Amino acid sequence: MRRRASADRRDSGQALIEFAFVAPLLLLILWGIFDLASGLNYLNDETNMTNVVARYASVLGSASAPPACGSGSYTPDDVYGFVKCEAAADSAAFASKIGVCVTDETTSNVSTGYNANDALKITVEYPYNWLKIVGQSTVTLSTSATMMLEASVPSSSTTLYDWLYETGADSADTVNPASNGSAGYTQCSSIT
Repeated sequence: MRRRASADRRDSGQALIEFAFVAPLLLLILWGIFDLASGLNYLNDETNMTNVVARYASVLGSASAPPACGSGSYTPDDVYGFVKCEAAADSAAFASKIGVCVTDETTSNVSTGYNANDALKITVEYPYNWLKIVGQSTVTLSTSATMMLEASVPSSSTTLYDWLYETGADSADTVNPASNGSAGYTQCSSIT
């Protein structure tokens, strides 16, 4: 009986020491799973926003006004403002870094307007810092959607035209990181 009790006392700290060796690895794996899930959530939100904007853009020529943000508290003046407002509903950090490009795939000159049956490509990008604890690994999450315009949006229709054009490749948007030369984004003029 004495032998067994002394053997138990000698082994009592062994499990704690083994757990101390394994716990950091388990926590790192668990943190990596949460980080991956967060990135996939942002990518899913980005894909949804891209599709919503492409649909709005395709019917814009027959609209009387540009779409308002889903919260209803802000009416953006261009596609970038609309996407940023929608992204803010998910996360302020997400909204602060999102970039948007509008490209007319049919013609490179949209100064007179967008024509019916033009293919309009909407690209939304977000630089995601992957595994922040391990180091700075930035991955650009990018989605795009292309839709045909159902009706023309002439440049004389100022509000509607500006909603598309101010975020387009021909625009000098100083706020939109995808247009103003910010690192981590494919610049609007180079998107094809």
